[in-house]
Amino acid sequence: LRMLQGRAPAAREITALDAYLVTASDHGMNASTFTARVVASTGLSLYDAVIAGLAALKGPKHGGAGVLASQLVKTLVDRDVE
Repeated sequence: LRMLQGRAPAAREITALDAYLVTASDHGMNASTFTARVVASTGLSLYDAVIAGLAALKGPKHGGAGVLASQLVKTLVDRDVE
């Protein structure tokens, strides 16, 4: 972080980077994460990177985690409505 920013990192920046590295090592990099990171590295906005990552979720080879998660959320929402 010091090399990227030219200053000592704040405690919250260190914590955020640690959390990211743990997540990345636990889960690897899937298509949507890769896509969002590539788009962000081109200098586009955070919004553009998130949209690109979401678009990559639609692909049939993503693994289906997004589909299962959305089904779970719908089930929980439906339960609260009834």
